Amino acid sequence: MGWIKLIVVSAVGVYSYRSVSRVNQLVRQVGVPSKTLLGKYNSQTTNRYKEYKDAYKIALPPRYRLLKNTGSVDELFVYDFARNFFTSKVFSSFEGPCLEILSKSQPDRQVLEYRAFKFKVGDKVMVWKVISRENNEILMKWEMGNLSGTTWFYIPSDENVLVFGSSFLVPRENYTEEKQFKSEPKKLYIDAARTLPDELPSRAKVKSILLKAVFSIITPIHRLYSKYLLLSTYNKIIKQEERKDPRKNM
Repeated sequence: MGWIKLIVVSAVGVYSYRSVSRVNQLVRQVGVPSKTLLGKYNSQTTNRYKEYKDAYKIALPPRYRLLKNTGSVDELFVYDFARNFFTSKVFSSFEGPCLEILSKSQPDRQVLEYRAFKFKVGDKVMVWKVISRENNEILMKWEMGNLSGTTWFYIPSDENVLVFGSSFLVPRENYTEEKQFKSEPKKLYIDAARTLPDELPSRAKVKSILLKAVFSIITPIHRLYSKYLLLSTYNKIIKQEERKDPRKNM
């Protein structure tokens, strides 16, 4: 969730330069493929809102490629990816507690303890609900009050990587001005010289500037936090595997 990520990362100005450099080296931002669940997803955008989407990937150790598409019990499936995301250190330390405070209740994460829970369409985890599913993709929608967005987990069949993405609505910067100039087009065309203001109303200008400033701050914070979430999920997957087979830690 973009706004929770702003709260979280702002509160934790904790990460050192070395930590940020490391996460930027390991996790790369990528384009959202148009044929994926996130690429095809579109919420009900309006003249006031547009949809923001992004995605990030991290490379897996070579041994995962050998197991891919084999059906082996040691293969990494997309539901394992999603499960480890919601139980990762970063999510459990920051976003989970934030949700608990904001919702004034204990987030329901018990379902994650059941191995039979495979993130099927309709399944719920806290404020998330699975809205679309493929063998190697899970798309979940979150809602809290009037805010909503999506969280996406993807293991490409042609790459040995984990891909994590999201989407949410952001206000259009020029909505106020557009609404004003489009409300009475015929009249504006006829009486343009008489009715069009020489400059935009000060209130509309201020609103546009504030929106631009807010999202210029939120977007890089959201991107950095998304990278930390993916790296934390990756670390949990690797450690979990090493506990099962200590030889992999040698």
